[in-house]
Amino acid sequence: MNDDLETKFFRRGPAEIAKLKEKGATTKVVPTGFNVVMTHVWRCKALSEVDDDDNDDDREERSSLLSRVLYSVDLRSRLGPQVLPRSYTGNAVLRTYSATTYGQMEGGPFSSLVEIVREGLLRVTEDYVR
Repeated sequence: MNDDLETKFFRRGPAEIAKLKEKGATTKVVPTGFNVVMTHVWRCKALSEVDDDDNDDDREERSSLLSRVLYSVDLRSRLGPQVLPRSYTGNAVLRTYSATTYGQMEGGPFSSLVEIVREGLLRVTEDYVR
């Protein structure tokens, strides 16, 4: 990856993350920094796979395909003290995922993608872990 592209898409400071948070906000929730950065990286990766030379049939077929992203969730704040006592010093992580179509990635609003990532995190409850 060349340095210009890497700088443009992946090196984000507090001001850029704040702009992404504004762009990802909905009437339901104010997104976290993790949600917007995860969404941004996922969307950039998914859309980088799109070939501008594809014909309309290829684009239509691809728009219905699912794109998934896997990410780790820290379980400490999601599990009660009876499961993980404060003295526990090991790792407590679990993978979860978010998924949507390429069509939604290309044409949908950024805020709806942020909500999809948020829903993936909300799936990880104490019952889900057990």
